[in-house]
Amino acid sequence: MKINPIINRIMRNRLECMQPIRFLVVLLMCCLSYTTWAQTQSNVNGLVTDFSGEPLIGVSILVKGTSNGTVTDLDGKFSLSAEMGNMLQISYVGYISQEIKVESNKLLRIIMEEDTKKLEEVVVVGYGTQKKVNLTGAVSAVSAEDLASKPVMSTAQALAGLAPGLSVLQTSGRPGQGATVKIRGTGTFSKAGTDPLVLIDGLSGNIDDVDPNDIQSISFLKDAASASIYGNRAANGVILIETKKGAQGKTTITYSNSFGWQRPTELPDFLPSWEYAEYYNMAMRNMGKQEAYLPEQIQKYRDGSDPDNYPNVNHLKWCWNLVLVFNTNIISAYKEEMLRQVIIYQ
Repeated sequence: MKINPIINRIMRNRLECMQPIRFLVVLLMCCLSYTTWAQTQSNVNGLVTDFSGEPLIGVSILVKGTSNGTVTDLDGKFSLSAEMGNMLQISYVGYISQEIKVESNKLLRIIMEEDTKKLEEVVVVGYGTQKKVNLTGAVSAVSAEDLASKPVMSTAQALAGLAPGLSVLQTSGRPGQGATVKIRGTGTFSKAGTDPLVLIDGLSGNIDDVDPNDIQSISFLKDAASASIYGNRAANGVILIETKKGAQGKTTITYSNSFGWQRPTELPDFLPSWEYAEYYNMAMRNMGKQEAYLPEQIQKYRDGSDPDNYPNVNHLKWCWNLVLVFNTNIISAYKEEMLRQVIIYQ
């Protein structure tokens, strides 16, 4: 009797019995891998408030080292997908930034601390100047250094993101069109308007009438307690602008320059001149009127034989393709006894 066929048959039967076991082992390993991934990746929920328990709106929450982030909603809440062990970076204007490690799926309660370094700032209020630490009303201040760091052409655009509760909206892309500034949203809907009251060295004016380089400081009075002396005109808040003035001592000269290039994000596509003429004739025929362009004229537009009288030029593209933007300011200021003078060259 031969032994080899018997051994081969036994080994074949053993391999057939092990196939279901292999399948179960692979399936078990896949389940363990999925469980491990599910345990590391989680949805982090939290609430951000100040020391008084008031929710903070628009606080930036970012997973450190990534572009994964979010902001808090109207109730100060946020939800963000992160892994266990990730560091969350929490930042907000006027408050000290924090870093928190994700260690569980429990609700995070984050209390933001005000930046005490800014409490010693001297801010302009209705009756004069005070230290920010002594104020009980909602007042924010922006210095000349904060404005100088932004290469913009208008004061309203320079204020974007510099003070809490201040929103700056660019409602139009037209050249020279100013931005809309709101303090804590819209307070009234009266005929007087919804814009805050702007006072430039004590006189009512427009915020875009002042060059950002001429501003010494800006204060924002945001609640009724701080803006009450201005009456109902301050229903939407007050913006107090203090311009630069001469100082006692030697003459000081300040020079600043910035330049760059800008181009539109996207320009509309226009029809060639001959196609425009053809469609214009079609529109005239549909209205029962005489055609405006003769076939000979359309042909001249098409072949470019007479570019002076029948041009085909996209003037908008030539004007806005690439524009050089520059801004130069020289400010000389001095003060001697009762004489105060500011000379501005632009």
